Amino acid sequence: MKLRKYIILLLISNMFITFPFLSFSQGLPKEAQKQQKAIDEKKKAREKENQKIYKAALKKQQKIQTKETRKRMKEMNAKANRVNENKREFFLKRWFSKKQK
Repeated sequence: MKLRKYIILLLISNMFITFPFLSFSQGLPKEAQKQQKAIDEKKKAREKENQKIYKAALKKQQKIQTKETRKRMKEMNAKANRVNENKREFFLKRWFSKKQK
C-alpha cells in the first residue's frame, strides 16, 4: 500500500515538474514562418503551372483523335469517374439496358 502511494506521488510530482516546460513552448520564429510561407507560395505556383501543362497536353491529345474516338473517350472517362466515386448509373438506364452475360 505504501509502495502504491509512493508511485502515485512520484508520478504526480513528475507531471508538475514537466508540465510548465511543455505548456510554454513557442512556435516557429517569424523569419522561419516567412520562409515557410514563401516556400508554400512557390509550391502552389509550381502546381498551378503543372496543371496548365497537363491540361494543354490533354487538349492536344484530344485534338488528334477522330470524333468517334473522342466521344468514346469521354464516355469511358465519365464511367471511370462514376465507378471511382461509387455511384450507380441512372435507374432508367439500368432498367432498360441489355443485360451483360
